[in-house]
Amino acid sequence: MIREPQTTIPARIARLLRSARAPFVALTHPPVVTSQEAREVRGVWADGAIALKALVVRVKPKAGEVFLAMVVVPGEARFRSSALRRHFAAREVRFIDEEALREATGGVPRGGVPPLGSVLWGMPLVADASLRDAQRVVFNAGDRSASIILRREDWERIAEPVWVERLCANEGASEGA
Repeated sequence: MIREPQTTIPARIARLLRSARAPFVALTHPPVVTSQEAREVRGVWADGAIALKALVVRVKPKAGEVFLAMVVVPGEARFRSSALRRHFAAREVRFIDEEALREATGGVPRGGVPPLGSVLWGMPLVADASLRDAQRVVFNAGDRSASIILRREDWERIAEPVWVERLCANEGASEGA
């Protein structure tokens, strides 16, 4: 597989947002892995912004080839694999392991995946419909030490998510992949 010259994912995202004329704030902070840690280090810069969590899953459809997809949910939420299976008419939906994630994203670690898989890596991108109510969003920018804050409508225009109702589990319940 031919890869483009190595450029940091945060730099690629900044170029992408500038070329799309989407105003944004780029934050550098200590490395984070969990949504809780991210909320704490982002502090007042992200006040009022909804954190986006991007997950990469392997989808095994009832018919057709297996493919990777990106799921975007609010930072503290867990997604419902049943909703994703229905959406993709899939037999199975599974998280991919760290090695497969890094291969699919050009080296991005778990906890650093930006919700731009459709643009950066050509993955189908589905998002929980509740995110449409957000004014601003904040997300990891391809590195556990970098975050981006921008208007939700700019993220939507660039990422072009397919909105899925009830993609998140209710009240902290977990149905995992």
